[in-house]
Formats: sequence, C-alpha cells, structure tokens
Amino acid sequence: MQKIIYLLPVIVVTIILQGCAASNSSGSISESSSSISKGSGSGSDSSGSVSNSSESSSSGDDQVALQIMDYTTVYLTTTEFDRPAFAKGISEIAASNGIAGWEDEKVIWVGIGRGLKKANLTAEVFKTYQKSLAESQLARMDGIQLGYNMQ
Repeated sequence: MQKIIYLLPVIVVTIILQGCAASNSSGSISESSSSISKGSGSGSDSSGSVSNSSESSSSGDDQVALQIMDYTTVYLTTTEFDRPAFAKGISEIAASNGIAGWEDEKVIWVGIGRGLKKANLTAEVFKTYQKSLAESQLARMDGIQLGYNMQ
C-alpha cells in the first residue's frame, strides 16, 4: 500500500506529461512552457551551492522544470506530504532526464517553486514548504522563489 502512495503522483505526472507531449507536437503550447532564464553562475551559501547545468540546453531545462512543476503540484494536491517520498519522486524525474545530484541543480528548485505556486498555497504555507524543502539553504530557497515568481 505504501508503494502505491509513492507511485500515485509519478503515475499522474506521467499521464499529464503524455498529454503535454501530444499538445506540444500539434503546435499548441500553453503558457506553462515559458522559458526559464538561467542565472549567470551558481548561487551558494555556507552549506552548499546550486548550479546551472552547463550540459543541458534551455529547452531541456524547460522540460525538466515543467515535469518537476507538474509533479510538485500533483503531489501536494493528491497526497499527504511526505518529504522522503516527495524527494524520491523528484530524484526519479531528475534521473530520467540525465540529472544526477539533483539537489544542486537550479532547474529542479525552480520547478519546485513553480509547482508550489501552481498548487495555490497561501503565502505562509509556501514559505513553510520553501524553507523545509530547501533545508534552509539560501541558494535552493532562491531557486524556489524564482520559480514561484515565474509561474
């Protein structure tokens, strides 16, 4: 039963993404596919850094951010929040896009921020999730805030 809870958001996001791919191939692109602008470097704080992947293209970053946004939104609206389960889903999405060490990738945190905004959280609840998910690391929190402001 516990495995089903972990997989539910992944299954829902997969279904959503298949619909997005079909929509994208027919030329109909929604506003959620707006581009993510990369920063000029990496943000850092005393406990780590978040960097832009130099190997991935802006288009690839857009797709990853959209997948993370959709997963975050679906996860927050369909199940009780469980940080390890949420992180596992993020890790699986990142790995499927060739990203190892997702915790240090700005595009992931931007996608999470976009998902938090799309989930229509109150400002107070958003701040709580932002701090908790980012483990109070400033660069991660900045990425989440950037995504939230973009959405």
